[in-house]
Amino acid sequence: MLSGGTDPRALEPQIQEAREAGIKVVVSMFWDTSAQFAPDCSGLSVDCVDGVDAIVAAPYQTATRLNADWIAVDSGGAAKILVVTSNDAGPSPGQEAAFKDEIASACPACETTFANVPISKWTTSVQSTVQSELVRDPEIKYVVPLYDNMASYAVAGITAAGKQGQVEVVTFNGTPAVLKMMQDGNIVTMDVGESLEGAGFAAMDNAFRLMAGMEPSRVMDIVPVRIFDTSNVDEAGTPPEVNKGYGDDLEAQYLEVWGLG
Repeated sequence: MLSGGTDPRALEPQIQEAREAGIKVVVSMFWDTSAQFAPDCSGLSVDCVDGVDAIVAAPYQTATRLNADWIAVDSGGAAKILVVTSNDAGPSPGQEAAFKDEIASACPACETTFANVPISKWTTSVQSTVQSELVRDPEIKYVVPLYDNMASYAVAGITAAGKQGQVEVVTFNGTPAVLKMMQDGNIVTMDVGESLEGAGFAAMDNAFRLMAGMEPSRVMDIVPVRIFDTSNVDEAGTPPEVNKGYGDDLEAQYLEVWGLG
C-alpha cells in the first residue's frame, strides 16, 4: 500500500486493516526529513514515525532553509521578509521554525514577519494578506509563500499593492506553472524544486525491498531538490516540465541499485 502526500493519521483504519492482512505500508512525501523512523517512538522528543513499514521523507525544511539562504545572499545581508505560512498543513510549523533558525544565522540583519493563512483560505486570503502586509510595511522586499500553490495569489497581492519590480516571491515545490511565471518575469525569482520522479523511485525502492523481505531504506534525505532562479530556470524546459532540470541519471542509478543496470 502506497500513500503519497496524505496524512496517514487520516487513513488509520485503512492502514490498520492493511497491516492486519499482511500488507506492507509505504508513506511518501508527508513527513519531513528531520523525522525519526522507528518501530517504537517512546522517549523520542523529535517527530517520530511509527505504524507504517517505510517512509519517503520530503525536503520541506531543507527547502525552507534554502529559501532563507538565497534571500540572505540576494539581499546583501539585509532585508525585510514576509513569510506566508499555513499552520494547519502538517509540515508548516517545522518549516517556520527552520526559516527562523536559518535566517537568524545567515542574515542577522534581516527582519521577518509571519502571516498564517489556513489551507481552506488560500484562494481567498493569501492575496489580501500579502497586499495588506505590503501596505503596512512598504519596506518588505521578499514574500515567501511556503508552497507553490500559494505563489500565484501572493503575486496577485504584490500586484494589487503596486509593488511589481520592488518585491520578489521566493517559494518551494518547483511546479511548472510557477517556474513559467519566473521565466515570464512575473515577480517570482526563486523556487526550490523537488523531483517528484525521485520521490516515486524512492517509494518503489522501499516497496520492492519490503516485497523481497528486506529492511526498508533508512536514508531519509533521498528526494532530489534544486534551486531554480533566473540563471537556470530554462533548464526545466521552455515551457517548464515536471521532473525536468534535476539531471538525467536517476533512473540509471536506481536500476543499478536493483541489479538491472
